[in-house]
Amino acid sequence: MISSFRKNITLLLLLLCIPAAAIAQQDYVFSPAADSVQIHMQGGQFATVYETRILNLQQGLNEVLMHGLPHPTSISDLQFGGDLMPAGSALRIEAGTMSALLGRLIGEEVTLSGPAGTITGIIEDAARGMLTLRDAEGQQVIVPNPHLYSLQTRNQDADIRADSGLMLTFAAERAGTYMIRLWYHTGYLGWSAEHQLVVDNETDQLGWTTLIHLENNTGADWEAARLSISSGSVNRRGGMGGLTSAVANDRSPDRFTFAFDEPVNLSTLHKTRMRFLSAENLPYTKDYHYRAAYSRSVNVTDRRPDIFYSIRASDVMQHVHSGANRLPEGETRLLLRTADGLVLIGDRAPTGLAEADSLLRIQGGRSPRLSIDEVVQITTPEEDENRHRVSGAYTIRNLGTEVKPLRISIQADERTRVISVSERSWTQTDQSLEISLELQPGETRRVEFETEQRRGF
Repeated sequence: MISSFRKNITLLLLLLCIPAAAIAQQDYVFSPAADSVQIHMQGGQFATVYETRILNLQQGLNEVLMHGLPHPTSISDLQFGGDLMPAGSALRIEAGTMSALLGRLIGEEVTLSGPAGTITGIIEDAARGMLTLRDAEGQQVIVPNPHLYSLQTRNQDADIRADSGLMLTFAAERAGTYMIRLWYHTGYLGWSAEHQLVVDNETDQLGWTTLIHLENNTGADWEAARLSISSGSVNRRGGMGGLTSAVANDRSPDRFTFAFDEPVNLSTLHKTRMRFLSAENLPYTKDYHYRAAYSRSVNVTDRRPDIFYSIRASDVMQHVHSGANRLPEGETRLLLRTADGLVLIGDRAPTGLAEADSLLRIQGGRSPRLSIDEVVQITTPEEDENRHRVSGAYTIRNLGTEVKPLRISIQADERTRVISVSERSWTQTDQSLEISLELQPGETRRVEFETEQRRGF
């Protein structure tokens, strides 16, 4: 389709200065909305829109008001194709052009809907930014700022507000039906993904739902649009409407791409939520993590470690619609399903772009069935004030009925020397001392450690 868009039309801010008599000799055609629309959203607030419009034109010059478009300032790289090309430049409709536009309808009955409500009457004059009507009772009605109103004639509807129209001239060799194609970019259409991980409080079964949020801030509405989305960044440079864009990684094999099977309605200033996938009773593993950092001695009881759920992306993607190559990047929320409804039990956390062989690891709040009492003493030897010794003991109780794999991370760095750890399974990294253990149901275990750290350099 793109190859057929042979002419690039730049949006210009122009005053409509054609004499009224010349305008009156031309046919005036309303194009209320696109007859078909394809939209591709990429990387947040950026989209390419392909429209097809069918116009019934008379022989000669036809002035066409196309509405149902985004505000002209939010459109860039507007191109045309199809049976006819516009003659001249596309005109952005502003308040100053309304007098000439409405002047073509003098003597016709119209209905205006806008700030003052609905007004019906015959147009008598359109000048100086005002519209003069004569209503059914013979009363004269003056409408200031007519560009803020939508307009309906006896035969057609047209929204003439400044945020929705393009005025174009087409020269038709014959009277008949013509197919016009438009293609443009806009920075006011976007999508985002939200993942919901739901744990059943009674059965511990785990479900996964991914929702796609569609946001339309263009000022235009589209019905039954064929929609596709993809991830990836966009290179932007200045241009008319503030956005002339090139897709940076359009051919990258690592992008998330997806085309919706069913047409989508997109209403302006309204977020649409689409279900991307839903899976129940997924296999998973669960482990527990306790993080500790000490700058002074502590003696505390009933600490609770974090829960982490690990799920293979391949198990989730079995439930994805055909055509999706990976899970989209998005925010993940962990929810607990109870008799009273869903409760958020984990911090909202980002989940990156996931391929089938990825392992998804989601934090799920604090464990209600693992309890840790913590006693840590920090001492400084008299003979060396640049060293301090950390001696700690954890008393850990498994209050549940399942085996609990626990990892304890104690902050450390390259200046830390491990003196002793009571557990066999431990490692030291450049950031922490990692102690791993498993607790049987009902088990209580004491874990001790001792480290020495040198201060300064």
